[in-house]
Amino acid sequence: MELITSEVKSRETAAIIVTHDTRVTHHADHSVEITDGHLAA
Repeated sequence: MELITSEVKSRETAAIIVTHDTRVTHHADHSVEITDGHLAA
């Protein structure tokens, strides 16, 4: 995750990461959760 985070910031771009592991959410600037098939920001 640190490598992805540093590359995204240095290239001034975005990355989309889909995971069930909530431990990686602290790396995100923004996260979206899907609950019962609906998006919850």
